[in-house]
Amino acid sequence: MASETERAWAIGPTPAERMTQLLGLARRARDEHRKLDILYSASAGEPSRRTIEPHQLVQAGRAWYLVAWCEKSKATRRFRVERILEASLLDQSFTRGPR
Repeated sequence: MASETERAWAIGPTPAERMTQLLGLARRARDEHRKLDILYSASAGEPSRRTIEPHQLVQAGRAWYLVAWCEKSKATRRFRVERILEASLLDQSFTRGPR
């Protein structure tokens, strides 16, 4: 049963649970060759909406990165998973290959 504080403040998942959810969604998108819609906050800037094609998940130290083709920048980018504010799996598929 949720505590009164949790009900009053609508506390969401812990950071570890959120990271697990994001990594699971990224793996599913990668494995099913489906695009992701993300809201991403770069280290020094406003959040921006991106449509990406996930290709690889990489762990470097304690950080996870999602390597993906970004439609907005028209290039392969590394997205730090902890900076993904929102993510949703799209019905659009993609084909891997050279760009």
